[in-house]
Amino acid sequence: MTHSPDRSPGPAPVRGAASVALAIGATFLARAVAGGSVESLRAELWLTDQALGTLASAFAGAYAAALSVGAFAARPGRRTRLLAAGLALCGIATAASALADGFFWLASGRSAAGLGAGLAAGAAAGLLARPDPRPRSGAPGLVSAASGVALGYVAGGLCGRAPGWRLAFVVAGAALVASAAVHLRAAEPAAGGADPWAALRQGGLRPALRRLGADRVRALGLAAALLGAAGLSALGFWLPALLVRLQSTPSGVAGGELAATVLAAALAGAALARAGLRALPSERGPRWIAAAGAAVAGLGLVAALTWRAPVPVLAAIMVALLGACTAVTSAVAAVTGRDAPEPAALALAVLLVHGVGEVAGPIAVGAFADRASFGEALTLLPWALLGSALLWAASAWAGEVRARAEQGAGRDAA
Repeated sequence: MTHSPDRSPGPAPVRGAASVALAIGATFLARAVAGGSVESLRAELWLTDQALGTLASAFAGAYAAALSVGAFAARPGRRTRLLAAGLALCGIATAASALADGFFWLASGRSAAGLGAGLAAGAAAGLLARPDPRPRSGAPGLVSAASGVALGYVAGGLCGRAPGWRLAFVVAGAALVASAAVHLRAAEPAAGGADPWAALRQGGLRPALRRLGADRVRALGLAAALLGAAGLSALGFWLPALLVRLQSTPSGVAGGELAATVLAAALAGAALARAGLRALPSERGPRWIAAAGAAVAGLGLVAALTWRAPVPVLAAIMVALLGACTAVTSAVAAVTGRDAPEPAALALAVLLVHGVGEVAGPIAVGAFADRASFGEALTLLPWALLGSALLWAASAWAGEVRARAEQGAGRDAA
């Protein structure tokens, strides 16, 4: 009996879902490393809080602009290459930011990094299209994002004092370039369901906006998502500064504590959201769960800003992040299930959340902090999260009223 020669196929390429998860984590690492380094940046470059908030908003604005470009340019067969190119640009720009000697160079680097992250996210969006009408849990993406945020906090915190924030940016940039190299071998899955970005490109922005605004349930949900995104983007950027300034926690300790807290909250929040979706299988269920999660996040943040002892504050932050993660996971289910808007309106809603909500939050807190105080500026965040909770509840209630009216009309017709 003869034996065929041993042909080693080499390392298996990354599959579609794993590729998207890795890309999400990498882009959130690039986003969070600035938040983890915020106190070091303020001390070395003499930046005001408004300037620091502008760095986060510049990243988010460039991300939103490139997201649409990446989504429109991503065609089947070249999405993984565009994904790799976006990650490479984000990594190079993040590492180059370590050479900055002032605000404008650093802001330019953060904007370029945002462009790369947006291109990668736009390409990844095409890889997620599928025809399944069931609500899609945001749990995998949430855990991937939380992992990236945790790594960014750790890198920024540990490098914040010695040897410095510049090393944190170099490390994050190198990790992104390595992720880009991995994605060059990523296997692109077969085309799935309707591509929202293609629908938006074909139908146009104005018709999609009119359709989105004409539906009260979805318009309220969009308003809730915008306000929640503003609060959460600001919270994600300023959370390390909260511990360092208000609790006098060393930056390295704060980074480690927040990394563990973010990961635990993401895992627990995803589990709670899945349990809630099973308990409330109706089309309005995800909206009610998002409202409850946002309310818990707001109340937890109120407690974190009120208390002074370190352990209760960290516990309150854990509760706030747990509620926020539950809300985010449920919100994703609300906009991807049976009650989802049509594809073009969905793509437009995503652009608005990234381009308006995430941009407004960090810079608003920074500007208010320069005019009042940092502690007073942070009180904006619970109001944003509680307002988002009220809007999600209003959206869910409007859906309940409409469903009952439709059922009554059906019985009358019968």
